[in-house]
Formats: sequence, structure tokens, C-alpha cells
Amino acid sequence: MEQIKIILFALASFFGIENGRIAAEKADITIYPENKKIEVVQEKLFSILQSKTNSTLVVEQWNKILDLKRDEEAWSEELNEFPIKNFELFTNNNTIQPHFILHYPEEINLKALGIWYNKKKK
Repeated sequence: MEQIKIILFALASFFGIENGRIAAEKADITIYPENKKIEVVQEKLFSILQSKTNSTLVVEQWNKILDLKRDEEAWSEELNEFPIKNFELFTNNNTIQPHFILHYPEEINLKALGIWYNKKKK
């Protein structure tokens, strides 16, 4: 298991939504090379609103994400290397935590996310 911590991560990027307004303050990304699986848990979702129009856009994007969750074709093209993808929303301490699981067939597929893994170095 290898863990990567990311300080800011746009939720909409998983679904190819342009100009995503919803982001996570923190994302924990764990790679399980033995299972060929990547787990992404986003924490502390937020959006910066500058106008009433922005708030409407955020609500529209949130609703689109909820709808896309049920649509296999909705994933971003950058995730085509991952044939099995799962997305769930969990509640933890009254906050929503998006949780993604991506399965990959070969380690070379990790390059789609800019990840290089050397199993000889541990």
C-alpha cells in the first residue's frame, strides 16, 4: 500500500465537468498494487462563491455529479485506463466524503494519473 496526500482536489475532475466549482480541501489517495486498486477519499468539500450566479452553478454541478454517479458513461476520459470505477458518497461527522475506487489492469495504466510505481523500491 502506497499513500499520497493531496491538499486540493476538484471533485468534478473525475467526471470531466469543466470549470468545476466544488473542491476538496484534502484528498487521501491510496494505491494497492497487490490488488491493482486506487482508493481516493476526499475530505472537507468546499466552494468559493463570488456571486448568486456562482451559487446556482455550484448547485447545478452538485446535482450533475449526483446524476453522473449512476451513469457509467459519465467518467472523465482521463479515467478510461481504469475499466472498473466506483463512486460513493459517505457522511462522516456531518460532512460528505466522496469516495472513489479505480481498478487498473496493469501498472502502466497508472501513468494516466501521472503515477509511476517501481515495485523494486519499497
